[in-house]
Amino acid sequence: MIVGMKTLTTALLAAGAAALVPAAAVSADNTDWPVYGQNVSNTRFSPLKQINANNVGKLKLAYSFSLASLRSNESTPLVIGDTMYVTSSWGPKFVFALNAATGDKKWVYEPEIPDDVMQYGCCDVQNRGAAYADGKLFIGRLDGKLTALDATTGKELWTADVVDYKQGSVAGARGLLG
Repeated sequence: MIVGMKTLTTALLAAGAAALVPAAAVSADNTDWPVYGQNVSNTRFSPLKQINANNVGKLKLAYSFSLASLRSNESTPLVIGDTMYVTSSWGPKFVFALNAATGDKKWVYEPEIPDDVMQYGCCDVQNRGAAYADGKLFIGRLDGKLTALDATTGKELWTADVVDYKQGSVAGARGLLG
């Protein structure tokens, strides 16, 4: 029981750390996008000034990237430095790190998600994306797990059980990170 509580406590602390995002995780000029809503105040506003009323009509697609899923993609991409992180639906099936300027893939992480998760989750198989703190990505998964990845390499650092997805505790991985 103590080991299980320690694992749950560690997972909850990590989830809290990801949700709170220390100030050091945000760049000095506030241009990173480390969490849903851009910052802990959920301002959803970028201070960048390159796009304005005079040039917005001249914007063109720079690149596109397939998330390899045709189901309920509700993931909010994160941008830290020159890297964009985005998750796909299905648990997430994939976590991608892309060069934010070119769309070139830096790495991909594919967790093993049980085939039966859909019957236990609410509201389709979406997730809301990752959270970033201290060089780590935190991924709330549809199977009730929380995974920490090294943001530079995509290497899995740890995975903890948070809830039993078969008890109907998961709502599209929303309950774990957002």
